[in-house]
Order: sequence, then structure tokens, then C-alpha cells
Amino acid sequence: MQPSRTGSRHRTKSNAGEDNDQDTTQTVTQQTPESVEDSHTEPQPTTSKEDQIARMCEALCRRQDDMTNALKDMKTGKEELKEELKTSQDNLKLELRKELQGLDRRIHVIQTQLLLNIKVLFDFAFLNLPLMI
Repeated sequence: MQPSRTGSRHRTKSNAGEDNDQDTTQTVTQQTPESVEDSHTEPQPTTSKEDQIARMCEALCRRQDDMTNALKDMKTGKEELKEELKTSQDNLKLELRKELQGLDRRIHVIQTQLLLNIKVLFDFAFLNLPLMI
């Protein structure tokens, strides 16, 4: 591994007005291609962070599966509600047709009674017309 230095220098002023130089240089180690190959050939033990990440991934997968199943259930419920709504609409239409047919019959009966009453009035008027004159 080859160490390298990165960083910068910052000038600050203290409370007394003096200039202070601060060195923020850090030593960074870089892997050479040889050291990278060595790390791939050696089996590395599983760290607790890797375990945590694996558990989090498993939990996320389970959560995604749960959400997918919930979505499927909602779609099924939506289809069932559509069918129920269609059945309800069909039943309401049938009831309305029956009501309209009943009203049509009542209207027909009333019209017939009115025509009979008018005929009776005309017959009565024409029969009594010679008596009035």
C-alpha cells in the first residue's frame, strides 16, 4: 500500500487577533493492483455491518413481498366491488322498470276512467239536449 497525503492549510485568527495556521493534512492509503488481487483471494470474515445489511435487505424483500400481496388483494377487492356495484345497478334498474310498469298501468286505468266519464257526460248531455230546448 502506498500512503499519500491530502489536505489543506487554513488560516484562522484567535481571539487575540493572532494568525494561526492549522494543518489538516491526512494520510490516505491506496491499494495497488497487487494488494487488490490479494484481498480477493483471501476469504474475508463476515462483519457485523455485512450481517446488518443482509438483514436489512431481507427485511426490505419481505416488506416488498407484503406490499405486493396487499396490492394484489386490493386489486381483487376492487374487482369484487365492481361486480357488486354492477349487480346492484342491475337490481335497481329492474326495480325501477317494475315501478314504471306499475305507474303505466295506473295511468292507463285513470285515462280509461276519464274517457268513460267524458262519454257518460256527452251521452247524458245529448240525451237531455232535446229536453233543454
